[in-house]
Amino acid sequence: MAAAGCNHLQLRELVRFSVAGDQLRYDEEGRQLLLLRHHGFESVPFGPGRDLAAASVSCPNLGPVLDVRFSPAPLRWVAVQRSPTDLELRHLDSGAVHLRQCRPSRAARSGRILAFHWTGSKLCDLVIVGTWGADFFALASKGLKLVRSVSLPVSWSIYSHETRMVLLASGKHDSEIHGMQVQPSGIIKAPKFEVALPPVPASAAPTPLSPGQHARSLRRADLALVCLHGLIYVCHLDGPSRQLVLYQLFRDFVVRKHTVALPSSELAVSVVDSLLAVHCLDQDVSMILDLRMNAQQPIIAPLPIGLRPGERVSERGAQWEQWTLLAPNIVVDHSLGCVYALQLDLDALVASSVDSLGLVAFLLERRGGDTQLRMVLADALRARLPASTLRQIFGLLHSARRQPPSLKTEGACELSIPSANSPTIERG
Repeated sequence: MAAAGCNHLQLRELVRFSVAGDQLRYDEEGRQLLLLRHHGFESVPFGPGRDLAAASVSCPNLGPVLDVRFSPAPLRWVAVQRSPTDLELRHLDSGAVHLRQCRPSRAARSGRILAFHWTGSKLCDLVIVGTWGADFFALASKGLKLVRSVSLPVSWSIYSHETRMVLLASGKHDSEIHGMQVQPSGIIKAPKFEVALPPVPASAAPTPLSPGQHARSLRRADLALVCLHGLIYVCHLDGPSRQLVLYQLFRDFVVRKHTVALPSSELAVSVVDSLLAVHCLDQDVSMILDLRMNAQQPIIAPLPIGLRPGERVSERGAQWEQWTLLAPNIVVDHSLGCVYALQLDLDALVASSVDSLGLVAFLLERRGGDTQLRMVLADALRARLPASTLRQIFGLLHSARRQPPSLKTEGACELSIPSANSPTIERG
């Protein structure tokens, strides 16, 4: 961890919590940490609009607590998983309780709940993922009403609240990916696709493998579901091959869009202001990719993550083994009991580049970059840049004024229908 002022990414402290040995869960929908105990739980909300009333909720002596999720406003429900197959819905105000027993089919008697999420949609309030598939429910007066069910063997799942999409991993090596997105018009099924796995070297294989056969399975940690510039991507963190593979999801097909070579085999990703931050854990540096500018190279030299001035963290530097990275830009430090937000340091980015035209294009896409944009423009005029460069700069400003970027709204990142100018499929 380097000092602030020389880093392009910084950690901003959001909230502190007690590190008393509780199990931690992250509630992306409610923007809060959940501290689980054997017969109770406590929520630690953070971020704007957090529900402080929910922070005082606990359910002692009502049975084991395996996982918890708070419903988003204006609903006032909490879903508590009591056993591998039992889910309890409790109203925070009235105390009303609905029990849901997720019973697997006869063909899968060992079925269990893998995950459950509140969607914040009027069409579907809750999705429950199990080893039997995924069930989508709407809240009703007598409990949950089934809206849609997807049946297939599932090993693990990923949910993104920003996209309202759940990915289900199936197949022999868990590399067959099925996507379901909750939209205002309905529950849309994305085309399934296969994540290409690297073959295991012959020296590492315990048994002889036929050509093209894979001994490893895809792990949940190897995939990330992200929204960049309003488009949905699945990131495959291919550590053994030291590369990042981006699949773009459309309504009717999936495109293997970009492959980025990386210097590390231990990888993680975050999303900051529609930029993809690729963390090379064993080298303690983070690369920033802007898919609109150049998907193959970082926009600036990779550097460690820094802290905002006045904030403190362990002097030992970045402790990735003690950190959990959560979507889209949250860092949880388990050793210090602290939750951070990862953010851009636009001043450091501007100071690290002499490309005025590139900086103007970059800053026009960023939130809160007006001050830095005015500085870059003033420096460009003061430096008497060539007329052709100034013409391009003011062309960008004119285009941005005529077509201001649309405001980003929650749930707006939907599976799109490709247009004539949609990016092409990766070749080779």
